[in-house]
Amino acid sequence: MIPAALAALGLAFSPTAAAADEPVEGPLRESVGAEAGHAPLNSSTCYYYFDDSPEAWWIVSGDWDGDGDDTPGIAYDNGSSLRWFLWNENASGPVDHEFGYGSTGYIPVVGDWNGDGRDTVGITRVFGTAMRWQLRNDISSGPADYAFSYGSFGYWPVTGDWNDDGRDTIGIARAYSGGVLRWQLRNSNSAGSASNIFNFGRDTDWPIVGDWNNDGRDGIATVRPTDSGEYRWQLRNSLVSGNPTHVFNYGINDSCVVPGDWDGAGGDSPGFVYVDADNWFVWELRNSRSAGGPDYWFQL
Repeated sequence: MIPAALAALGLAFSPTAAAADEPVEGPLRESVGAEAGHAPLNSSTCYYYFDDSPEAWWIVSGDWDGDGDDTPGIAYDNGSSLRWFLWNENASGPVDHEFGYGSTGYIPVVGDWNGDGRDTVGITRVFGTAMRWQLRNDISSGPADYAFSYGSFGYWPVTGDWNDDGRDTIGIARAYSGGVLRWQLRNSNSAGSASNIFNFGRDTDWPIVGDWNNDGRDGIATVRPTDSGEYRWQLRNSLVSGNPTHVFNYGINDSCVVPGDWDGAGGDSPGFVYVDADNWFVWELRNSRSAGGPDYWFQL
């Protein structure tokens, strides 16, 4: 946990390497008025912001240590740079990795770009009309290993292993004519044409990616709020238009959704994150692709 005492600086914190040995002292952020947002609008790329500051706290997850299970991460835009805080366990505790990568205004993305079994970081942003991607093969500060343009204004970034080659690559989704969600996925981390183009979901849904059937290849999903106050998940195993394979409710409206393989058993499942009254980031992760209670509940 990042020590709460550092929040006394007003807005941000910059833990040193020694912070990993310090006890949990308080919430990641001390503030009021937490609200969830999505950027681009209606994308699954979700962040929290607070009413006393323009800063953004992006919710991410990944297998940072290559042990097979996905664990939490937060990418913090402090108004000048993007600071990453990553944990290796699905539990409360000290941060395991802290570093800077990216500038303010970038959107964080996560993937195993080189197929070494570990997820690492990336950033994307639209410049003019082109969406620029900068991906790095390490969880540390440094230059991008891949830098290219793919997509344009109005698209939402997604990443996944589309062809079961062990490497995550890029994709984009956007609202399309006829009220549908159009997906354009590419099997290379480079500029070029899409390898798969298809429609799945409504144009107001949030696009989500995960390996829902443990076949080594990521499928797609959409999430939308419902009148019941819960999120509706619709998962599909194939990268073509068609009906969902799984449909269920999980998570509360106005929270951030996050998929992952939480127990390392293979196959991704749902999760969501919200900020409680004491300004903790609360994670509720489920090992089953179905409605029910969380298998992991913890605060960061």
